[in-house]
Amino acid sequence: MSSCSKDEGIADNPTTITLAKHWFVRVQGPATTSNYSLFSTRTLTLVEVVDSFGSQRERVLTDTIGLDDHNQLSPTFRSNVRINLTARTFGEGQYRNWQSTDNFILKEGKMIRNGGRSRTGNTVDSIYIRYAFTSAPGVDYILKGHERTGLIADEY
Repeated sequence: MSSCSKDEGIADNPTTITLAKHWFVRVQGPATTSNYSLFSTRTLTLVEVVDSFGSQRERVLTDTIGLDDHNQLSPTFRSNVRINLTARTFGEGQYRNWQSTDNFILKEGKMIRNGGRSRTGNTVDSIYIRYAFTSAPGVDYILKGHERTGLIADEY
């Protein structure tokens, strides 16, 4: 018999690696609320050329994280945003939307340690993002959800 425990999650001193997660989220828009969809926060790396021979190295960006809706939300977005690691908050502002020409406006965002419950009641981290798009700047969307545990019983 073997078992495993979940030691990962948001550490006391987080890095973008510990904040890279899969989430189940719902989006409340102007007229409706979506079903649960998969959403990801991703670590971003920068490839640097380090010498005249073309040698390269990758380094993890420590002040930026990727947001990815996997084309499951409407309107869809994928964007790289600033992050405050200590506060676990996303930097407000306008960002390029890699899914369309309609830029992404981040108004508020945070990850909350142990702030959510999975489908079966397990304590997990939660995420909250309030955003809009440049084509309709006064129309806000609210994305809320909880960390994906990987347990079959917690899937949607």
